[in-house]
Amino acid sequence: MDVFQKNGYPRNFIKRHIPRSQPTKAKTTKESTKKIALRYIKDISEITTRLFKPLAIDVVHKPTKSLHSILCQPKDLTAKEDKTNIIYKINCNNCEKHYIGQSGRPSFHYTQTTTDINSTRTTFKY
Repeated sequence: MDVFQKNGYPRNFIKRHIPRSQPTKAKTTKESTKKIALRYIKDISEITTRLFKPLAIDVVHKPTKSLHSILCQPKDLTAKEDKTNIIYKINCNNCEKHYIGQSGRPSFHYTQTTTDINSTRTTFKY
């Protein structure tokens, strides 16, 4: 407003046409709170919420299994014998050693590997 007075504008004109600027409120910065997601368990969830509150941790409760998640499965489960990229352990029949392997092939080939390792016609050097 001082700028207008210095430039010769009358006071009543300034008061009528230029609203007084409200003092800006300082933005209150909310303390950064951490969030934790826990499954909802009756009575226990309320206690944990109260315990975490003084530590500035917000507890977000998520539901346990819903009827939708139980009934709707978008993909069929892969059969055990069709799984690939499995890690397996085969114990030697002749000594205490064992073989740990990983296969990119389906797991039904695991039985073939087991018989090859434990057969008398095949010998492995340790």
